[in-house]
Amino acid sequence: MASTGDPFILNKIADFFAKFKDRDFNMPNGSVTGQEIKLAFQLLAFQQGENCGADAPQLESACINLGRCGSNSLLDYFQTYELTPARAVALQELQKLLRDGIATGKWPAGLWPRL
Repeated sequence: MASTGDPFILNKIADFFAKFKDRDFNMPNGSVTGQEIKLAFQLLAFQQGENCGADAPQLESACINLGRCGSNSLLDYFQTYELTPARAVALQELQKLLRDGIATGKWPAGLWPRL
């Protein structure tokens, strides 16, 4: 399903990884958290056409509910409120791995959690 690149599916996968936000996953480029995998899938969904601009529902909600306002995009929000600079770089590397998985159907070892 993820191989379609459908933003709805990618967001559903992001929701799945939200359940494992504190778990560490050993990926080829190093360890990442479930939260970071969630963020990477969200960004991929937005790159596939989901609204990720300043008027994105997630950003409006974060502004209203958390007082985290002023972001121009979802990536800007993540870099400002969610990630350290080093983790932002790791997120970009993770996005590439996931993008390759979407394109080829070959997912990085260690991605899918055992339930």
